[in-house]
Amino acid sequence: MFSLLPMTKVISMLAGLYALLAFLVALGMERLGIEVSFLRVFSGAVVIDLGLLFFVYVGWRWIWEKVPRLNQWLYPDLNGTWAASIDWVKDGKTGRALGTV
Repeated sequence: MFSLLPMTKVISMLAGLYALLAFLVALGMERLGIEVSFLRVFSGAVVIDLGLLFFVYVGWRWIWEKVPRLNQWLYPDLNGTWAASIDWVKDGKTGRALGTV
């Protein structure tokens, strides 16, 4: 399902936005005189990014198996092996190609 969307790009953008926001908040807190550890700020970004990557590559399949109604509510899980039939026409000739996808 997620291969239809460029999820790695979405995660990269979210990670970049989170890092920028965390940096700006930490910078603002330092200007207010509040001590901030940049290591702690960016370690949160790393945890969120790893969680998103896990969800994209592994976690969503587990959720779809546990909540099968998601197939109707959001989008059906199309993973697996499918039998395919392609009917074609070219230069007045016709045919059928069978295969698995």
